[in-house]
Amino acid sequence: TSMANEPSGILVPAYVYPGSGAWDVLQHAGAAMSPAGLIVIANPDNGPGYDDASQSYLPPDPNYQAAIQALQNQCTAVVGYVYDCYGNTNPPTAANCPRPTDIAADIARWFGIYPIDGIFIDQVLDTDSARAADLINEVRSHRGDAVVVLNPGRIPSIDFMTATDPAIVVIQEQPFAQYVTSPWMGQRPR
Repeated sequence: TSMANEPSGILVPAYVYPGSGAWDVLQHAGAAMSPAGLIVIANPDNGPGYDDASQSYLPPDPNYQAAIQALQNQCTAVVGYVYDCYGNTNPPTAANCPRPTDIAADIARWFGIYPIDGIFIDQVLDTDSARAADLINEVRSHRGDAVVVLNPGRIPSIDFMTATDPAIVVIQEQPFAQYVTSPWMGQRPR
């Protein structure tokens, strides 16, 4: 198969607060694209919102609820942000690690308080396909047709790509030159 036949779209990390029209450009882009051609990542607070001081989840934010619904009205998919600390292998001194909540609880919280289409899982350990598959199943246990996006932060192996299909996998965050010289990406038909 050639890359020309593969579905494509744009994934946008909307890590700004959706008040005062900050997400209006995303609505305009979503309206101009084919249905589901734009996927927006919502991220209130490295997840659905958690207060470390009280050790409890924050209530749903009405501005996020409205912005998510407005994007979906333009046939744009919105996914909620969670992170996995590379399968909890990041050292405790790494930013955001260890996680203050269980990742499954964050996924459930997203689906419980926001009208999302799926989950974006950042910091996925690309050498643990079984864990990635479990995370995909966790997301799909809340919504069978959920969009699942995995981000290992580097180009994963073809085995990881196969094991996590049909999830979307972010395969590149580096300059294009690194992409075309990767072990298997440069081999793909263009």
